[in-house]
Amino acid sequence: MEQIAPFPYDLVEAEVAKAGESAELVWAQEEHKNQGAWTYVEPRMRTLLKDRGVRYAGRVAAPSPATGSKHQHYKEQAQLYEDTFA
Repeated sequence: MEQIAPFPYDLVEAEVAKAGESAELVWAQEEHKNQGAWTYVEPRMRTLLKDRGVRYAGRVAAPSPATGSKHQHYKEQAQLYEDTFA
């Protein structure tokens, strides 16, 4: 998604329809849960999808935008991919 404000309800609805009823919908972001678009997008996605829902895949909430450790960053990145595509 390139633009989230104003939220493109009609475009998201069209993409969700392409996925089909049985597809699991996942919001994936590299930013931490409290620093990316998730907190803005989640209530809008839930309004649009009603009882279908959407799953978050990304880093846990954190006070800092970076881990400060290359090893930890790679570990988090691998977990992000696993959570998104598993």
